[in-house]
Amino acid sequence: DETMGIANPVCMRWDARGRLWVLCTWAYPQLKPGEKPNDKLFILEDTKGDGKADKISTYVDGLNMPTGFALGHGGAYIGNGRDLIHVRDTTGDGKADKREVLFTGFGTGDTHQNINSFAWSPGSGGWSGPKPAAAFKNKTLLLVQLYNLESDPAEQTNLRDKHPDLVKGLVGELSQAIGKGRTNPGPKQSNEGWPSTFHPRVLARFSTLAAPEK
Repeated sequence: DETMGIANPVCMRWDARGRLWVLCTWAYPQLKPGEKPNDKLFILEDTKGDGKADKISTYVDGLNMPTGFALGHGGAYIGNGRDLIHVRDTTGDGKADKREVLFTGFGTGDTHQNINSFAWSPGSGGWSGPKPAAAFKNKTLLLVQLYNLESDPAEQTNLRDKHPDLVKGLVGELSQAIGKGRTNPGPKQSNEGWPSTFHPRVLARFSTLAAPEK
């Protein structure tokens, strides 16, 4: 509760050690003029085994209106404003000391639509290994991954070459959605992050994602 510093929680996750991770944002839905964002991801732990959290630690602070997170790869993926970041503790002191921006440019014009509700898919989705940044650097991550999760939940057979028209159609829908700044009905919204959201390899392969439609 607030006596332990918990206020305005937006997302919670349990880890394998039975600890509760809680993402809190005081900046949401709008920072006050002159304020610096300092939202935090806390870890709550029951060290006595009595079913009540008695220890709280700050895993990472200085966040800017985070609206979702997921645990993975030795740390946490966090939707932090216009960025998708990965933070982790490399020194073992319980506090994240390494922060990496994986993707940027997500719209923040309406904070209700900031990236959120992260969930791991039935398969890896291509992200479990290698990590995205490293995979793009050494070109081991396939640019297009298309799987039939009903018959192939382990994602062993990439169907991209068998269904080029489907791939083209999906990329077109993605281009249209980002160009409009939304996927739900309504007026067009600005998307100042395009095309920096995408890695140059992606833009080189799919020219429709390189710039908004005029």
